[in-house]
Amino acid sequence: MKKTVLLGALSLSLLAACATKTVPSSQQSGFLNDYSKLQLAPNTDDGMNTYTYVSPTFKRSDYNAVMLDPVTIYQKATESITQENIYQVRQALDDSLKTAVSKQFNVVTTPGKGTARVSIAITGAEVEGEGFKPRNLMPISAVLALGAKATGLDNKQAVLLIEAKIIDSQSGALIGEAVSSMSSEKFRSEVKTKQQFQVLAETWVKSAVKAAAGYTK
Repeated sequence: MKKTVLLGALSLSLLAACATKTVPSSQQSGFLNDYSKLQLAPNTDDGMNTYTYVSPTFKRSDYNAVMLDPVTIYQKATESITQENIYQVRQALDDSLKTAVSKQFNVVTTPGKGTARVSIAITGAEVEGEGFKPRNLMPISAVLALGAKATGLDNKQAVLLIEAKIIDSQSGALIGEAVSSMSSEKFRSEVKTKQQFQVLAETWVKSAVKAAAGYTK
């Protein structure tokens, strides 16, 4: 009973720490140029916070094509995760995103008028100590490891971060951006293999792109 109560308290502390109106500085990887404009968006998905910004001058009707940069994954090869593993996950994410985007837009490989450019990064942060404030960015494998071993007696947890930005491919003007953070409570029981991570990451990446484009539902 005590363990259950303690675990619940830890989860609430983590969510409270993450649920600020702006992206905590310790969750800013530098992938986006400016995090100050992002604001917490309404989200009904437990254990997940999404921060978004969409340029007030953005008109969807001005764009009919999309360039997709390869997904950036903050992970180097290790004994258990090979370079081939990383490549396979990245390729699967790229293909999944391309399939989803191509249902509404032409997917192109060069800049041009009416073409938006989409970039994605996946990273994570460790959460430790009083207040459960994220303190440092870390590779995906470490995030998942912390999520897998988290218990009511363990003061270390983690958040997984998905960052997305959309710019005008010609001018470089910012169209929109988003950061989604997921607590270890959300993915701890769901991600036990690389394959499971890949499947869930595909969903999270698509959601981040939609948020950056102003689709909040």
